[in-house]
Amino acid sequence: MSYVPGTYENRLSARMKRITTSVDAAEKAAPMLAALFDPNDRAVTSLRECYITLTGDRGVTGRVDCSDPPRLRALLRNQEADGRLREAIDSSAWANVLGAALGRQLVREYTDARLARFTVWRDLATVVPVDSFRTQERVRWGGYGELPVVFEGGAYAALTTPPTETATYSVTKRGGLESVTLEMVQNDDVHALRLIPKRLAEAAARTLGHFVLDFLRLNLPIYDGQPLFHASRGNLASAPLSAAAMAAAIAAMQKRTAPGNSDGDPLGIRPRVLWVPFEMEEAGYNLFVRQQQTVAQWLHRQRLDVRAVWYWNDANDWCVSANPEQCPTIEVGFLHGVEEPELFVQDLPTAGSLFAFDKLTYKIRHIYGGAVLDWRGLYKSIAP
Repeated sequence: MSYVPGTYENRLSARMKRITTSVDAAEKAAPMLAALFDPNDRAVTSLRECYITLTGDRGVTGRVDCSDPPRLRALLRNQEADGRLREAIDSSAWANVLGAALGRQLVREYTDARLARFTVWRDLATVVPVDSFRTQERVRWGGYGELPVVFEGGAYAALTTPPTETATYSVTKRGGLESVTLEMVQNDDVHALRLIPKRLAEAAARTLGHFVLDFLRLNLPIYDGQPLFHASRGNLASAPLSAAAMAAAIAAMQKRTAPGNSDGDPLGIRPRVLWVPFEMEEAGYNLFVRQQQTVAQWLHRQRLDVRAVWYWNDANDWCVSANPEQCPTIEVGFLHGVEEPELFVQDLPTAGSLFAFDKLTYKIRHIYGGAVLDWRGLYKSIAP
């Protein structure tokens, strides 16, 4: 086949133009899809219209190929006639543009105030960034005794190095797959599309909440091999929630001492939050807000916050925890400090679920881990 001058250059120029066209169209698509996910924005209300406007695929066939010049020219003519975007995007760009819109909406939904019931764990735990999947070690030092007097000309005595306690954990991936089908686009199912980031955000927030608050609920062994709450620690009781039981919990927590502290000086840890199931929320409110009796008035001045945990099903169990800034109890680490779940596009237009099943598949991923660092800031009562 003979070489025709300018043919290669023309093809290269056309290819570069298509790449630029796809990027420009993708950038212009962002506000359109953002409006689609906003129920209060009536400028864009049709998923099918978005798809056709961005791809030029009027029949919603899923066959969007801008590498074919005749098809590209037809798409451009159709879109120019519509007065919308002047350029078409291909299947890969459509998957990425839609995925980016879903990802942004996922983060908005995840941080929305309506999910606050799932994020109460932040009153319990300390959040840190983690740089790898390797095992994390958190070493806690005990306490020194009182510093001895040093007389004039006298030597300084060596202090006894306090013992250490080491907690370990590693971050773990959590996630799954969700799809946008060709039928959803063809049927213009905007409601189903809007529900995807909403429900994914709710699932991610609920899963993380379970992970942290289950340290209190399940009472599993921690770094020293003993359960988090145990009679030998003095942080486990069996009394129903009452003013007297709460006073005992506050006193027990304040008497905690650091490991290795020879003089037994209490740490003076003060509780900050009362954790209860929903059935006991009113009882907790009565203890710390309503001043009905002398003891309750004293408790009111302690100013504990009451947090009802949505999934605790034992109506008699309750816990108190210290301010994590005063006494870190539980640590939650997020890989590279990314606290929100992420969404990724799984497919290529010629392979995977788009090719085989006429659907775009997206992956949600949330990476974190955690452990109990210190039991001294926690107290639990398992009432019969």
